Parts: sequence; structure tokens; C-alpha cells
Amino acid sequence: MAKCSQCEKPAIYKVGENYLCLDCNLKFEQAQQLQYLRNVSTLNFLLGQMESITGIPGTFPRFAVPKAVISQGPMNFSNIRVDNSVVGSINTGQVKQIDVAMDNIKNGGNEELANSLKTFTEEVLAEKQLTAQLRDELIEHLSFISSQCVLPKEARKPTIAKSVLERIGEIVATVKLLAQIWAPVLAGLQRIFG
Repeated sequence: MAKCSQCEKPAIYKVGENYLCLDCNLKFEQAQQLQYLRNVSTLNFLLGQMESITGIPGTFPRFAVPKAVISQGPMNFSNIRVDNSVVGSINTGQVKQIDVAMDNIKNGGNEELANSLKTFTEEVLAEKQLTAQLRDELIEHLSFISSQCVLPKEARKPTIAKSVLERIGEIVATVKLLAQIWAPVLAGLQRIFG
């Protein structure tokens, strides 16, 4: 299996000639998004300058610049409850992806796995012994794994999923409570990924 060219974790993505792990690819995509936002803001400014020179405001359309959504209170998805203390420090988009996958797992008839995944995700979000970096890594991995669970068997990536499961196990082994809660989740996921 290829290694990430940035951090030596197992690679999942290929960008140009480089292989990237889940974490490094996320950082790469975030950097691209920031560059896009800077470019769009500059273009909007230049369009405004051209309009001011011609004296005809509103002539050129502007690019939409998405604004970051910052939540101040507790967030409730349909399955996962996120406490106030971690709302600003997590990627809520990935938590939402886990939440949606849980609905699909339940609808697929595996309510036990969905419930254990819910409990585990909430504990990861609330666990104070985890650094922000490890919490983010766990949430990214859970997002990937949960989205793989709902795919048809032929569309899943079992080799990558097994690597991700191993990494989750390594992280949660450092926190006793998480290790205990992880066991039933792992058992359910292993039935899916073989």
C-alpha cells in the first residue's frame, strides 16, 4: 500500500504524482478552497474598480463568496448531539456526514451498529483526553467509514476501510473509555468489511 508523501500514513488519494492520506488530502482541499476564496474576492474587487472607472455601478455580476457558518449553541443532528464546548473546534460537515450515514445504516436494517456508532461519535466529541488533532482525525475516519458502510458492496473500498479501522483502534487504545465503546462498533464494522 502506498504511503502518504507528507506524513507516512497509508495513502488513499493521488494528487498529481503525490499520494495523500485522508488527513493530508483534507488539508490540501482546504488550502485549495482558501485560495479560491481569495481569488474570487480579488475578482469581485477588480470588477468594482472597473465599474467605478466607467461610472456605471452594477454592470458586472459578482462571484458568490460563501460565508463560514459558526454555531454558538449546541447542535443537534438527527442522531448525534454536539455539546457547546466543542462546536467551534470540529468540522461539523463531517459530523453531519456521519449523522446522515447513521440514518442510512438504520434504514438498511442495522440499527445496532447505528446506535453504537452514535454513542462512540458522541464520546469522541466529548472526550477531554483527546487532543484537537486526534479528535479531528477520529471524526474524519468515522466520516469515511460510515459513508463506506452505506455504499453497495462492490463500490466499497475494503482495503482502505481496514487501514482506517486500524488507525482508529490505535488512537482509541490510548483512552480506556473510548476503547470500551469502540469494541461493539468495530465488531459491527468488521461484519460489513470482512
